[in-house]
Amino acid sequence: MEVLSCACLLFVIAGAVSQNVDPCSPGQDTEPPTCPSIENIIRKIPMGTGGTTVTWREPFPTDNCDTITLIDRSHEPGIFYNTGSFSVMYVFEDASGNQATCSFTILITEGELVTTPSSPIADRATIPSTTSRSSSTIASSLTFLVLVATAVVFVRNALE
Repeated sequence: MEVLSCACLLFVIAGAVSQNVDPCSPGQDTEPPTCPSIENIIRKIPMGTGGTTVTWREPFPTDNCDTITLIDRSHEPGIFYNTGSFSVMYVFEDASGNQATCSFTILITEGELVTTPSSPIADRATIPSTTSRSSSTIASSLTFLVLVATAVVFVRNALE
């Protein structure tokens, strides 16, 4: 008798294991969507501009099942953003309620524009922010730009 009950128990366990369960059927999917890799957006704009329009391709995750829905997003592409830092987040959900958050940062800073009336090169030069450079580095950069601008003017006058 004991051998028979042991055989019946093995049959019941083997039957449960051999059932084909769809991993995407309700209550079976526990895997959240997977977000794509998204690079941060960094824009340096001229002083006094105040901001710029920023566009990007909106992320869309993949999932082990077919249906993914955008639940929420914090910011939209293609609109004007003031200078500053913005954390952009997208929240997606699959058919089983598993959620994924895709995020990246937008950083918009203003740079100091150096101008010399006689130099078209210096008009387009941008000097880095003083918060990341020492004053001696900035002075060296300015000296170099003035020398280049002077050389351009000298060559232009010589060719005329």
